Amino acid sequence: MKKSARIVGIYKYLWCLVLFFLLSRAKPVDGTFGVAISLYVALVTCGLNVWALSPTYIAGCMLADPTLAGIVYALSPVVVTIVWHLISKKLKKRTGLLACNICAFVALVPMIVVDSYRLNPFAPIVALVVAQTVTYFVSDFLRAYLLKGNSHRFSVNESVGGVVLTVMLSWGLSTLNLWGFRPYYAVMGAVIGYAVSKTNPVGAVTGGFAVAMGGALGGQGLELVGSVLAVILAGEIFVRYNKWLSGASMIMVFVATNVYFNYYGEMDYIALISFGAGMGLWTILPAKLTDRLPDYKRDDAGETAKNMLVQTRNDLADRLGQISGVFYCMADAYCKFSETLPDPDKAEVVIATELMNTTCKNCVKREECIKALGKEPSSMFQGLVASCLSTGKASLVDLPNFINSRCIKIPQLLSGCNYLAGSYLSRLKAKESYSKDQQLMASQLAGVGSALTEIGEELKDVRCLEGKIEKELIEALGYENIICTQALAVGGKNGIGWSIVIRKEDVDNPRLLEVASKVAGNKLTLVGEVNYTDNNKAHLNLAPASKYELSYGFSGQVKESSAASGDIVKVMRIRNNKALIALCDGMGSGSDAQTASARAIDMVGGYYQAGFDNPRALSLINKLLAVTSEDNFCALDMCVVDLDSGACDFIKLGGVESYIRRDVGVQVLSAAALPLGIVEEATPKIDRQMLGVGDMAVLVSDGISDALGVAGLKLILDKIGSLNPQTVCNEVLAQAKNIGLKDDASVVAFRLFSA
Repeated sequence: MKKSARIVGIYKYLWCLVLFFLLSRAKPVDGTFGVAISLYVALVTCGLNVWALSPTYIAGCMLADPTLAGIVYALSPVVVTIVWHLISKKLKKRTGLLACNICAFVALVPMIVVDSYRLNPFAPIVALVVAQTVTYFVSDFLRAYLLKGNSHRFSVNESVGGVVLTVMLSWGLSTLNLWGFRPYYAVMGAVIGYAVSKTNPVGAVTGGFAVAMGGALGGQGLELVGSVLAVILAGEIFVRYNKWLSGASMIMVFVATNVYFNYYGEMDYIALISFGAGMGLWTILPAKLTDRLPDYKRDDAGETAKNMLVQTRNDLADRLGQISGVFYCMADAYCKFSETLPDPDKAEVVIATELMNTTCKNCVKREECIKALGKEPSSMFQGLVASCLSTGKASLVDLPNFINSRCIKIPQLLSGCNYLAGSYLSRLKAKESYSKDQQLMASQLAGVGSALTEIGEELKDVRCLEGKIEKELIEALGYENIICTQALAVGGKNGIGWSIVIRKEDVDNPRLLEVASKVAGNKLTLVGEVNYTDNNKAHLNLAPASKYELSYGFSGQVKESSAASGDIVKVMRIRNNKALIALCDGMGSGSDAQTASARAIDMVGGYYQAGFDNPRALSLINKLLAVTSEDNFCALDMCVVDLDSGACDFIKLGGVESYIRRDVGVQVLSAAALPLGIVEEATPKIDRQMLGVGDMAVLVSDGISDALGVAGLKLILDKIGSLNPQTVCNEVLAQAKNIGLKDDASVVAFRLFSA
């Protein structure tokens, strides 16, 4: 493989030698320097090895002009460019287009001095202006070409650069005359054949014009431009039918136009033969060979693919919504809401909680209400629910003053209360007729329907953006020498993300995320794995980064004489920029307790990762464990943290107290609710808290809590000044061991930091 790579490198620099030779012969004024320096400086700027490129440049220039002046033309730019390259490398500065032109200008100074003594003083100035102009456009084009590969979405400046380079190469080629044979015409025939066959009409006309203009500047006459345009027109007419017919028509039109213009005369019929040979060679090439060449005939399918992606995504979202409806209907058949049908003495609390989840979930004033009440709004709904259960209908007179004065969703609140209470009353009588497995099935089906609905809404929220921002990203990365061949911008509620294809060696470039974030207008992070392809490319996805990231620590011990700990800890990233921190304490110690905890914690992680909300997920897990467990109950203590807002739901089913160490002291979150799996209708205790960057949350198992007590833990956490969660965990466990801890024990601590 190294040998083949070496051979490819040799061919690349041999092609550079040919290009330098041709451009050295493209002289704006007879006797002055050519424009090979423009290509040389541009290629160095684009990252080619200056030590390998310089000898080819010198050789190409000296082959074109083997005189003393030619030696100066060859050596002067190399010395200046190498010095400039070494300085840039030492300063670790990337070279832009302006620096490229400055380098070219400095390199041209010795040439101007030499030509001022030999030629008209204005001649080198004209040559300098031409060389600087060519340098600017060629540098812009080469950056874009190496950046985009075979992509043809070039800007105006980049397209002009490609035309300028083609004109200059054609100019140099047209000056060659090998014993009456002009290779320019043979090359022109092959190039026009390629342009007509493999590009669209605009590309064919542009390419043909550039080749013809180069020949015209080289002394072949402007009539050649008109002749070439007529040839391309003939080729475009017949290319759709047959390439042989197209090639023959182009040869005949070329001969006819030039004979009519009396352009060649008796001595230049070799040019006509050369053109025919070039065109004929392209025509007879086998399809297996021509198909491997870049094809620009197809229009850019980017917008078409993007529209198809949008349509497919919307169709998928609609299908998910329809499937969700099917699951809800199936859940109705198994007694929908069976999981929210507790005993009558608990109905007010459960329905009030469900009412809050449906009405206040997306309310913009929810956090304001929580702050004013000091607790969740569900407590204010219980009186309303009680009145509705007793009278059969809720009205405005049943609302507390707090709700009447603040709530912006009173109509939805009343209708939701009537619906939930009515459903409860109508199904309460039928509940006993359904067995446990039917109720469990109903819960699962309703949960799946809810998750599918949420996924469908998320799909609809994602949108593909216009191509302008994608071009902006490709160009911005190009200025950092990060080669991006494809980019797709995707917008959502959290900002703009990217799906991009870059070179393998650019994956670890620290500027990648910085530039992509700047163009997107929001901070980005890499999501998922990088997919590498066989053609030295890498595909990666960048998504809007969350406002906060999570740092956590864990310490624990196994009870003496026990084979395994019943405590299981799980920390994972879940959907919508949220994190889950869970501590599950199985009953007792040993392998049975560990198995029960592991099963419960795996269910928790799976349900949350699938998109189930807090009450539904825990209700389903609890119901399933109640049906399947054999007296192996688990205490669950967990947190769901929103990494965008800092909101944290502390959720407990049988867990002990949790703690938040703030700047003003240690806050204790009380424990409540039965453990997982004891009864089917256990209701988790959910306590929402806002966490700041300086706050640290601590979860402990009953082993730690029994050893240190609430007061002891508060004192220890208040005294530990470290911001490292692992240090806090180690210290808490060490203090518990000092007191004589012998049971299974676990402590988890976490804090947020700015991303």
